[in-house]
Amino acid sequence: MLKIALYIAVSLSFLMSGCSEAPDEKLVNAATGNHRSAENIARNATRHSIETLQFFGLKDTMTVMEVWPGSSGWYSEILAPYLRENGTFYAANFNGSTGVQYFENAAAKFQRKLSASPEIYDQVKTVGLMPPNDMTPVPGNSVDLILTFRNLHNWVNGNMAEQMFEIFFKALKPGGTLGLVAHRGTDEMLNFDKGYTGYLAESVAINLAKNAGLELVEKSEINANPKDTKDYSDGVWTLPPNFKKGDIDKEKYASIGESDRMTLKFRKPKDEKMTVVRVLFDVEAGADIVSLEKKMLASAVKYEGLEGLTRKYYVWNDEQSKVGGIYLWESRAVAEAWYNEAWFASMTKAWGKRPFVEYLDTQIVVDNETKKTLTN
Repeated sequence: MLKIALYIAVSLSFLMSGCSEAPDEKLVNAATGNHRSAENIARNATRHSIETLQFFGLKDTMTVMEVWPGSSGWYSEILAPYLRENGTFYAANFNGSTGVQYFENAAAKFQRKLSASPEIYDQVKTVGLMPPNDMTPVPGNSVDLILTFRNLHNWVNGNMAEQMFEIFFKALKPGGTLGLVAHRGTDEMLNFDKGYTGYLAESVAINLAKNAGLELVEKSEINANPKDTKDYSDGVWTLPPNFKKGDIDKEKYASIGESDRMTLKFRKPKDEKMTVVRVLFDVEAGADIVSLEKKMLASAVKYEGLEGLTRKYYVWNDEQSKVGGIYLWESRAVAEAWYNEAWFASMTKAWGKRPFVEYLDTQIVVDNETKKTLTN
């Protein structure tokens, strides 16, 4: 019954917001699964989890990184089962590398949660993300979607906000998305002292993202709360679910509800510069070309329809005893993501020696077959 009620509530929320996209049934199932507590399921309504994730463009085939899921992993409870079969999910959490005991304890608690339910969390890749020590949680240009919820003030308070956004930029694929939810302060709440209240102006997030090279795509008022006055002596934690003042004016704060939150979608611009890559392997002098052709042809299927690859030529130089390929990629970033260390290891094993790889930025391509001239 709770799942049906939530689905109806979400559907109504989508209609009221003018969104034509129907709720993702698989996402609803993940958000209301038996692995979640009744309390956490109930908070779907106030955190608008399904609407928020769909606004950010979440799909179950994506590579997703949630930044600082904390000790409870509220959103991880949804993301892990949703991405488990077809996608990749990185939980990039803080850790004790800076000597702060709170971070170490909270990260350990999160890890215990994952270990206790392998049927849900066995595919989660936990990685550290804690400036200035852990700065590379994933390979560059590898993530489709980065998500973070109510963490902006922590980074501003910890003097690491600029570093975090630079890490996001490096991790995202060209065209990838950063989805950010944070407690939204007034326009004047710009500085470190305001971060301690939990609230910061929306412009703080936008400027940090812009300075890192990201562009603002869209804002949403899914998580807005006009009742939130943002002037509490104990900051945002005065409101539910924390109720930091205890029973003092609890009914008043309960009537206000959870904080007013910015919901921002940023994108890493696509690198549109075409790139030619020349890859060469050494082979034994006098190698059998027929056998080499069969070996190369067998590998062709993995390049057919490969995203970002425009064309590949298999090449052979008998005089220099070299074989390889010449590739035309849509961008250098896409090419570099393909030729990673795992690729080098695989090719070295297959050919017996590490290949030679050369990148050539390409400004113009004359294609007489299509009768088009491609330019950057």
